[in-house]
Amino acid sequence: MLRTAAQDNGATYVDTYTPSIGHDACQSESSRWIEPLVPGSASAPFHPNAAGQQHTAADVEAALQAAGIG
Repeated sequence: MLRTAAQDNGATYVDTYTPSIGHDACQSESSRWIEPLVPGSASAPFHPNAAGQQHTAADVEAALQAAGIG
């Protein structure tokens, strides 16, 4: 739905879900990109930690460059 809405409105859609598979809140602190209910870092529960933010930013930057935007 999000991809379709982006395409219908001339926006660039970036899939941030697929690259995060295997890095969910249930993974060890060293491999997760999302913090669990009781965070192991200075992130809010069920929100991206620093690693998750870095990977998402890299994916967005790559998509923008591929689209000739960044």
